[in-house]
Amino acid sequence: GTFNLNGGTVKGNGSYYGINSTSGTVNISGGTVSGDTSNALVRTSNGTINMKSGTLEITGSKDGNGILANDIGTFNISGGTIKGSNEGTASLVKHDSTGTSTISGGNITKTSSNTQATVVYLSGKGTLNITGGNVVSQHGNVVDMSSSGTLNVSNNASIRGEGTTYTATISNRSTGKIYI
Repeated sequence: GTFNLNGGTVKGNGSYYGINSTSGTVNISGGTVSGDTSNALVRTSNGTINMKSGTLEITGSKDGNGILANDIGTFNISGGTIKGSNEGTASLVKHDSTGTSTISGGNITKTSSNTQATVVYLSGKGTLNITGGNVVSQHGNVVDMSSSGTLNVSNNASIRGEGTTYTATISNRSTGKIYI
């Protein structure tokens, strides 16, 4: 099936997802998904998340992701805002999948003071393309890899650390491949 978020607010708190799609498509073209969750605000394991506009915001102290694609799930972020001030170590965007996901636009910013926090995390064997948008960290890694996946950075992507204690702009802690 298909889930469309065009406006309004969806909350994901505690151990609950804001939106959980095991298969099918989640389209976010407006509205807000927010909360302090130990899972993810928006998750797919066998489908696709398309974010064109709107806001995802992680708050509080739990270790939840903003967007999570695992198993064979994928995401396409072309606009909108994903932000987190949460003090957990989880990433705002996590690709833990064998599929191919893309960030081509939008603003993804982590302002947590936790130096273990990551903005974008590639932990699956698939491919993550960052071809545009702004990916910014105040602390911790901006993009982190711990898998045999592939990271492609091209076009007008802006990946940067703006704080005084960010660890690395792009970190590869495994056998993954990075192409810039």
